[in-house]
Amino acid sequence: MEILDLRHFSSADLRPLLEEEAALWSVYSPGLQRIDEMVLRYLDSKILPGYAAVNRGRVLGYAFFVYEPARA
Repeated sequence: MEILDLRHFSSADLRPLLEEEAALWSVYSPGLQRIDEMVLRYLDSKILPGYAAVNRGRVLGYAFFVYEPARA
């Protein structure tokens, strides 16, 4: 398992994981089967700071952060 900078990945790399995550969340919140397109755009722009857990070339998890002074 490797932990790599999220900015090394594109939306195509994380889309399968995001789709799986959306399907799992829909169990708790019906109708939540959409993928956050803003996250995908930030991934493709290489401006989303964070990390991805990768095993044998497959992204298994991710974490990102956004700092906004006006919000906690």
